[in-house]
Amino acid sequence: MRGEVRFAEGVRAAEAEGASRYLECGPQGVLSAMAASSVDAAKGAIFAASQRKGVGEVEALMEAVGRMHGAGVELNWEAILGGMGAPEGRAADLRVPAARGTGWRSPRTWQRMPKAWG
Repeated sequence: MRGEVRFAEGVRAAEAEGASRYLECGPQGVLSAMAASSVDAAKGAIFAASQRKGVGEVEALMEAVGRMHGAGVELNWEAILGGMGAPEGRAADLRVPAARGTGWRSPRTWQRMPKAWG
């Protein structure tokens, strides 16, 4: 026999216990939106889906991980990157042009500059 699904009630119970970061591990990421509408928006809960329709698996997962990291969740980067990170004791160069190729170091930026600017 099947019973009713009390999804919103479950999310609110997690919120009442102090949960504020939610990572959905499902095939399309539809529950994240439903969960977000179930909690008090003023408390600043963060929702991320590890899989999304039309987005590659690795890209979606890394975006979700990045969202959690940006929200202050402490992550085990060695486990996440599977040893692909910078060797221990070495800093990684994190200077990245802003907005995916439109930063000041991007060749596209320099191509758009008027020739009179040099």
